[in-house]
Amino acid sequence: MPTGHVNLKVLDVNGTPVGEPVDVFMKNQTLSDAPALRSLDVSTPKVLTDLNVFPNGNYRMEVDALSYHTVSRFVAIPPNGSGAVTIMLPVNPKKVLRVDFPAFGA
Repeated sequence: MPTGHVNLKVLDVNGTPVGEPVDVFMKNQTLSDAPALRSLDVSTPKVLTDLNVFPNGNYRMEVDALSYHTVSRFVAIPPNGSGAVTIMLPVNPKKVLRVDFPAFGA
């Protein structure tokens, strides 16, 4: 019975929370557990629940957002059932419409 959870923070390269919804796909590396969360609001940290713990608590987590590159990371849920992960999403340059540069002297 899955009893673990992971605290998820999704940030941009400036360290601020991503302001658009993301899709989170998880795939357990030993079991057939593959939770998926779509259109998740990550402007504040989220707790993802019902995850397996050690020794079956190894997941591959993929975070996908429209304006950012997809990032994948391996996450291990420890025996106490409480994991934490911070994902930093780089901006997808193909989605940039314009750039506001500071004045030359600044």
